[in-house]
Amino acid sequence: MRTLKTSFLFFLSFLLLAPVSQASAKKNSVKNPKYIFYFIGDGMGMGSLVTTQFYKAGNMEKPEIAPLCFTQFPYSGLLITHSSDSGVTDSAAAGTALSTGSKTSSRTVGMLPDRETPLVSIASKAHDKGWRVGIATTTCIDDATPAAFFAHVPVRYDQHVIGMQLVDSEYEFFGGYGFRQDKDKDHPDMDKGIVATASESGYTVVNSYADYQRISKDADKVILFTPQEDNNEQIPYQIDATPADLTMEQVFNAGFDFLQKKEGKFFYMFEGGSIDHAAHGNDAATLVTEILAFDACIETAFNFYKQHPDETLIVVTADHSTSGCTPGDGGYYLNIPVLANQKMSEGAFAKYLKAIAQKEGLPTWERVKQELTLNFGFWDKIRINPMQERALKEAYEQSFTTDGVKQDLSEDNLYSYYKTDKLSDRAVKIINDIAQVGWISGDHDGGYVPVFAVGVGAENFSGQMQNIEVPDKIAAIAGF
Repeated sequence: MRTLKTSFLFFLSFLLLAPVSQASAKKNSVKNPKYIFYFIGDGMGMGSLVTTQFYKAGNMEKPEIAPLCFTQFPYSGLLITHSSDSGVTDSAAAGTALSTGSKTSSRTVGMLPDRETPLVSIASKAHDKGWRVGIATTTCIDDATPAAFFAHVPVRYDQHVIGMQLVDSEYEFFGGYGFRQDKDKDHPDMDKGIVATASESGYTVVNSYADYQRISKDADKVILFTPQEDNNEQIPYQIDATPADLTMEQVFNAGFDFLQKKEGKFFYMFEGGSIDHAAHGNDAATLVTEILAFDACIETAFNFYKQHPDETLIVVTADHSTSGCTPGDGGYYLNIPVLANQKMSEGAFAKYLKAIAQKEGLPTWERVKQELTLNFGFWDKIRINPMQERALKEAYEQSFTTDGVKQDLSEDNLYSYYKTDKLSDRAVKIINDIAQVGWISGDHDGGYVPVFAVGVGAENFSGQMQNIEVPDKIAAIAGF
């Protein structure tokens, strides 16, 4: 099993290769910014980031990493992520640290470790100063990280309470997947629900980007979300998205557009929340496409910065590292670009196979091989050995029943609660092995995460620091 030392070594390599030049940073002519972008890549550890850069470069015959937009920012540093009670943080404690500047205990949102004393987030401070505020994510709006910017609950699973506190915050924009508990589960008949309450409180609630565009001119406050379906917890992964789906870039662009509708200052926190989910599932192809989409959102903000260089601050970081993703899994040869042959996330491929089984009956091994070829490139673009083919066939035999696809997994997958059926799991594992992408586990790890910054006050974000220093530095730069 890999150690955290491995992740640290890869980070050192990254620092040597990244195109960062502090000497070239522009000295800004004003003290305080008017526009702040705060990007949080949930679970985006150093190994995940370097793996994405190898993938983007696309050439392992002459190994190199390709820069992302944010890796070229002039200032960068390391964050320490432990919570107040654990060396490996959860998202609630990490989100609270990044939003309030205070460490707290696991599963606690916006409160001190006593789970009684509320903390004030940087978003709330901005709003109290008259700034327009947007909070958006690719996961549920009431998820732990976005919740830490407006809510105060002793346990992150108090999601109905979190949703009602979202309405009370009166921030101008919220975007994401949806609410897990629209109505109070203990008193559903007595509760009108979060969405109805939000509408009565002046929010315009819309379910698509087209609807947002239609109403944005006249709305005072907006909630953009896709209603939950099939017990999902996020908008579709980039690798799975169809033209009909709400995408990461649409969520980001809606919030960015809306915050500019009126003149004045704005604070925008945007979370690439599904990066974490892909890492939990050890799904490297899905992970890198999520980080690339996240980077595209950052590039939009960076283009805005280039038009307002003396008024804008952009900070990009992560709440924690997930699963210890490592470019290198026991050898010196990487083949990371091979991940481009995967056309679906593990979860989407499992649903696809289940739909085939339900529609056509129990598929033959030859039928399943066709789907593995189309969606992973096996036997066609990717050569697999007899042992790998045997493993796939065994997983096929264990996964399919006359009623569909089994969802239960063996004990070797207990780490990872984003796993699905054995065949999809095995296919992803094999393409990871061929790419030479390794994983420590299927859960969070305690490794460093990066921070990158450009704009007014960006020079404050360099070197090693605790995660709680980031919001404090932003608040001091902004004059909150």
